[in-house]
Amino acid sequence: LFSAVMPHAVSEFPITEDLLLNAIYGGLFFGLGVGIVFRYGGTFGGTVIPARILHAKTGYPLSQ
Repeated sequence: LFSAVMPHAVSEFPITEDLLLNAIYGGLFFGLGVGIVFRYGGTFGGTVIPARILHAKTGYPLSQ
């Protein structure tokens, strides 16, 4: 439901017409979202799941 409604809501209120600023804003919001997901232990799937399992079993940090 959110995915169906959000494109219509966002397209009605553009922040700016500048493509570079739009890319910067998009990157900031995406990074914030990813940071929140990782901060609270979530994953996006893929290689993060084995890395989290390795960290849980060995204590090896995810960032190295």
